[in-house]
Amino acid sequence: SYNSDSDDESDDYSDHEDADADQRKAAEHYNRLKRSRVDRGKGSVARLRALNNWIKNLLIHQVLNLSRMRAAKSGTIGAPLSVLELACGKGGDFFKFLRAIPRGTDGFSYMGLDIAQQSLVEFIERVHKGSALQDSVKSFRLACANLGTDALTGKTSRLKVWDASKTAAGWHDAHAFPESSQFDVCSMQFALHYMFQSEERLDTFFNSWCPQLKDGGYFIATTMDSDVVLETLFERQCGQAQPREQTSKPPPQVDAADDGGFSAFGADDDDDDDDDDDDGGFSAFGADDGSVSQNDISDPPKSVDKPGVVKIRDS
Repeated sequence: SYNSDSDDESDDYSDHEDADADQRKAAEHYNRLKRSRVDRGKGSVARLRALNNWIKNLLIHQVLNLSRMRAAKSGTIGAPLSVLELACGKGGDFFKFLRAIPRGTDGFSYMGLDIAQQSLVEFIERVHKGSALQDSVKSFRLACANLGTDALTGKTSRLKVWDASKTAAGWHDAHAFPESSQFDVCSMQFALHYMFQSEERLDTFFNSWCPQLKDGGYFIATTMDSDVVLETLFERQCGQAQPREQTSKPPPQVDAADDGGFSAFGADDDDDDDDDDDDGGFSAFGADDGSVSQNDISDPPKSVDKPGVVKIRDS
């Protein structure tokens, strides 16, 4: 006899097991990952990593500019900004947000979530080392969560949480943030692809934090072009991978004299020499907090033709 319902249930269970195993492997990878500033400048993805960070700097700069304009229209300009960062890693993008706070804004509140607790521990070390938790940061909270699976709020939410206002408590069990929390911006950089393991996971992911985004708030994210990734894998399996022709448009220009009241791309005064976890966007739970000059804004890092390396397409 053949029981199709039973087979479907078995397949669903297997898919869940595979997805959970993938998440465990991701957490283990980033908990082990150690990379110095020198290491980040080496390897085949160094230029891609630089391009990714240029993109993120520009994106963060633009979304905070939009948030400032929205606040001006609503009569709340100058109020603290609240940022929720999903898959925050070791905190590289935290420093990007910190440097991009609009002038005249009364600081910002930050909430970061990541699957790898060791990355969050190193995040805390970095902000303490660089004295980043200054007056401009009104609140700072981190939680270890398996996004798309764990409940972030409510009675069933029990995550490992660290709060700068409760340092004596250390890591303790709590929800990620109160259900009354409201964020101006939610950011997820080079990690969104992990949420597409199943429709259920994707629904759980969005439902877990969307209610906390303010009306008119912004969700920003970056991810890979799946068509290019799959095509490259197939070509490599057949031994036919070749460099692509790049049809690019001129990069967006940012007028340094009119930055909308931001100083998003200044040098990092934290003199942070800690390891970082941005691996070029191929498996991404982090970012580089290295300084970016105004020249870098107008001129993204140049790619180099190499056999088997796919150039990024401008879409």
